[in-house]
Amino acid sequence: MPLPKPGKKEKKGDFMNRCMEDDVMNREYPQAKQRFAICNRQWENKSKSTLGDLIKATAFSVEK
Repeated sequence: MPLPKPGKKEKKGDFMNRCMEDDVMNREYPQAKQRFAICNRQWENKSKSTLGDLIKATAFSVEK
């Protein structure tokens, strides 16, 4: 199942609470430490995806 992703304007604490309480996350990762690590990684990768998307969008617009 897909992992929860942070919203664009979502604060870290709000995202972590939502991610830790997610039904799928609780089922797939019953240990809180493991779930916390995955949720934290999702938060940290938030800016990486956005940067990657920005680079792709910029490269596409330059080619036109």
